[in-house]
Amino acid sequence: MKIFVWLGMLFGLLQFPLKAQQIFPVHKYPQHYALPVHLDISLVGNFGECRPDHFHSGLDIRTNGKENVPVYSVQDGYISRVIMDSKGFGHAIYITHPEGYVSVYAHLNKFFPELQQYVTRQQYKTQSWKQEMFLMPHQFPVRKNQWVAYSGNTGSSQGPHLHFEIRHTKTESPLNPLLFYPQLKDTKAPTIRKLAVYDGRQSIYHQSPKLFTTQAASGKTHLIIPSITVETDRVYLGIIAEDFMESAKGSLGVYEMRLFESGQFRFGWQMNDISYDLTRYMNAHVDYKSKVLQNHWIQLCHRLPHDELKNLPFFQCRGWHDQIKRYFIPGNSD
Repeated sequence: MKIFVWLGMLFGLLQFPLKAQQIFPVHKYPQHYALPVHLDISLVGNFGECRPDHFHSGLDIRTNGKENVPVYSVQDGYISRVIMDSKGFGHAIYITHPEGYVSVYAHLNKFFPELQQYVTRQQYKTQSWKQEMFLMPHQFPVRKNQWVAYSGNTGSSQGPHLHFEIRHTKTESPLNPLLFYPQLKDTKAPTIRKLAVYDGRQSIYHQSPKLFTTQAASGKTHLIIPSITVETDRVYLGIIAEDFMESAKGSLGVYEMRLFESGQFRFGWQMNDISYDLTRYMNAHVDYKSKVLQNHWIQLCHRLPHDELKNLPFFQCRGWHDQIKRYFIPGNSD
């Protein structure tokens, strides 16, 4: 059988922000938050990127290869939590804001003097360098644009930068911080590098996908070959893709993917809200076997069995399996 795929028509692969056909829920977020560093923002990682065993939960902001860059509170609030650890976020501050959000600043070196002194006293009191402290609103109130810490390279950091998050206060679920910063423009289109084709009759772990290279022309991505021949009547697809942004020197993760069949939406994701309880299902969002054996991040356009990401509003699936045969045109295999 022969499957015809025109990527520019089949996939809606979108950058951020999105101005297109409404498929996913639309929420309004504050648009007046300050930036956490007073630098020209340069991202080395964005929200929802595929990382080992998890989705990236915030923005990684370059600090020009330096430590001890001043970090500022993005809004009025109070310091509600402080972490001192040799792993993970390293030294981190959590600031609770009255609108119902919490901002997180991680991989820090030092805190502002009053907080640093408080942390030091607690370390001596508990006879432990490692700390996790929950604070009351009256202890360390802060104002928007108030200096709260110096950036660093602590915890599981691989170079000086600021890891920055915004979370729901009630659920502690990380949100895409770019939803709060419309001034961080993104007009650069994402690119599909390769299309992966899977035999839908087999487990993903009992096969290796067929990979097809793409090329960009006239603002759309196309397969280099005009059609794909398959030996099954049931397939699903995956993509190796990357996004670009004015505020990033390299590539980033894709914000949204939408898959259409005959103009009808079938499957997609939008990286807005990813709970820590579900972040490990990233291993079902991608072809885990291909990542381990070939170091490919293939994001699946298909939901694997028991993938709990289906319960999130940014993952949508509408009858993709029931309709897939429409793509097939019986005929010669050439």
